[in-house]
Amino acid sequence: MDFEGGNAERPFVLGAHYNGEAKSGTNGTGKTGGGIVNYELGTATSSRQRGSFYSAKPTHSEIISDENVSEGKTSQRVRYKNGDIAEYGTHPTKGKTWILYKAKNNEVELLKMPDSLDYKKDKVFINYIFSGTKRRYTSPDVFAGFIGALARTGLKIQTTGSCFKYGSSFPSVEHINGESVDTLYLKDSDEQKFITAMNNFGFNKQITGKDKKKFDNAIQEKKGSLHNSHLHSRFNKSVIKRILLSFLIIIFSCQNKSKSQTDYQNQELPNINKEITDSLLGSPLIGDKLFIEKLKETCSIDYFNREDSCLYDKIEINYYKLFRKEKKLMDSITLNSNINLKFKNNLIVKNNHEEHIKTILYSYLNNDIIDSLLCYEYYNNANTLSAYEKYYYINLKKQKISTVYLVYDESSIIVDNYEEYKIDNTTGKFKKIEK
Repeated sequence: MDFEGGNAERPFVLGAHYNGEAKSGTNGTGKTGGGIVNYELGTATSSRQRGSFYSAKPTHSEIISDENVSEGKTSQRVRYKNGDIAEYGTHPTKGKTWILYKAKNNEVELLKMPDSLDYKKDKVFINYIFSGTKRRYTSPDVFAGFIGALARTGLKIQTTGSCFKYGSSFPSVEHINGESVDTLYLKDSDEQKFITAMNNFGFNKQITGKDKKKFDNAIQEKKGSLHNSHLHSRFNKSVIKRILLSFLIIIFSCQNKSKSQTDYQNQELPNINKEITDSLLGSPLIGDKLFIEKLKETCSIDYFNREDSCLYDKIEINYYKLFRKEKKLMDSITLNSNINLKFKNNLIVKNNHEEHIKTILYSYLNNDIIDSLLCYEYYNNANTLSAYEKYYYINLKKQKISTVYLVYDESSIIVDNYEEYKIDNTTGKFKKIEK
């Protein structure tokens, strides 16, 4: 962006997105210089559909390039003649897998964001850095709005990016087309300022974590824990008029569901004793196979349209709050006169962008450890858009343990790896029940 105008530098929107009046001068490489922001325009790319998982490399169309990459969890990228993109890498629960991002009929323009920005002039401060992410491409609209919010607040922001060069986003299936940008949380007062500013610049679909404070102008996530680590800000293109950005004025002011689903939702669900010992048993719904199937059906649609149908809210236990303490040994559960079950909590890593918790369930026979099982796991990495939890339920009456993984994405909750174990009431051993 170049900023010229009397005694003040004026930011304007990248490209011809605003009535063609604001196009920056570029050289042959697509880079601009001499102003606040030096950016690099990417070529136009096909707009992407939501990604789909594949166990093997898709061969549905002629391959025009197949290259190894090192972009977060992504290690291979294939481009197809029909415009599709397939990416291969490590998914948080599916392991090594492919995701195919099919091309739509329209194109989107993406630009490569500068690796960092630290601009100070008069009373204008614009500062951001990336937090270890390779998702450094976004749409000009999103980038312009983001810079406007930074100028409005003067806050230092860490961003975990938007999308890759071709509009894809492995391991996420949804974070496509440069339509949104993610940022790490600030202290609550500054976070509210930033959310408000982003909202003023067209980001009217912002999501915060369900275990975070409730902020104005943001939707607090109710289902899943993907956004416990970062603010998700989705840009609304309908607010754009093809004119110069309104943040010109800001800079100057700084200087101066289905029937079957409904039937199930209306069922009377098991009551849960809220005492800590009973909470440690987990939610009885995790032991209900019918509920797990309905969870799969109702939580796989777009985040903003799933609120009324996704059954996730029926799970009464907040496992994350239960196990995020650094306390290692927790209360025990008595199975019978000889066998006790005890939890050991391990906080593997916790920093500003990544958190990993593992909770092991041990069985004791006369105070000797007999067996162990990973009953709860929480992982959230804002840099790689990886978030998942392992839930469990201990049915003392049936002496059975049920576990399931929930993988959180911008668009859905994927229910995976449902397993059941029988507790031997004589030996204390955990035996997996084969499907």
